[in-house]
Amino acid sequence: MGLLDHLIVPALAAAVAAATTAQAQQRDYRDRDGRYVGSSFRYGTSTSYTDQRGRFVGTVVVRPGGEAAAFDRSGRFLGTSKEKR
Repeated sequence: MGLLDHLIVPALAAAVAAATTAQAQQRDYRDRDGRYVGSSFRYGTSTSYTDQRGRFVGTVVVRPGGEAAAFDRSGRFLGTSKEKR
């Protein structure tokens, strides 16, 4: 392997690792009757919420220290909550 190969292989491995960790975790929500009402998509420290039509309804960002800040679809601040540990 040449010098160029020693630079490309680690860069490619890092790019693949970053791409796999950047994927969102989706969770679907249903009402008592089993009807779909929306989803959440977790991206590390933030979670976005959509309604049953797939429209964005808001997001929650967890800050260091466990404080969560909520924002509506317009980006307006709704409030905070502190996680119990």
